[in-house]
Amino acid sequence: MTEIAPLNDTVIRIRTTRPEGFSFRPGQYCDLAIDRPGFQDETRPFSFTGTPDESSLEFVVRVHRSHRGVTAELRNLEPGSGLLLDEPEGTISYRGPGCFIAGGTGITPFLSIFRTHGGEADFATSSLLFCNKTESDHFLVDELAALFGSRVRFLVTHEPSQRFESGFIDIDLLRGCADPASLFSVCGPDEMVKEVTTGLAALGVPDQNIIIEQ
Repeated sequence: MTEIAPLNDTVIRIRTTRPEGFSFRPGQYCDLAIDRPGFQDETRPFSFTGTPDESSLEFVVRVHRSHRGVTAELRNLEPGSGLLLDEPEGTISYRGPGCFIAGGTGITPFLSIFRTHGGEADFATSSLLFCNKTESDHFLVDELAALFGSRVRFLVTHEPSQRFESGFIDIDLLRGCADPASLFSVCGPDEMVKEVTTGLAALGVPDQNIIIEQ
């Protein structure tokens, strides 16, 4: 590992050297473990958040201080610590511009997509709905705002907010943006993904236009 840096109180960015010949597709993840006795078999899935052509690999991880285990241990690592990576996998990929809907660190597979394809002309029609429980849970706001401009909506679900919108990504919110001909990429907590995909289906979006991790 070459770098660890906080993005907010509970989210960290990790960068590590890229093994020779290692490649991934934007949207994919890999199982990661800490190369330390007692942790080498404790793998967790983390999405690649950098671009495929970078010399290092980047991951963005939410780490709650009250939790124990692999993610909590990641916060305490120092540069030079070893990480073990499995082969990339995952079904989320970029199929063209559309609406990206993310809850919490469910945005991580999209970050590689945004950073890889965000400069392409047709990406300018894409939009983003990004929700977190609290204002302080949001991260990379400036980067996302610069990329999407007025086409991003930041939402807070569990407290009133003066900085962002308050509310859930429910069928009423989706009704304003759910063009059945558009692509919708959805990632976040299981219950959120279920509610959003059910809402999109109810609004006439066909299954083939909804991209989720299978």
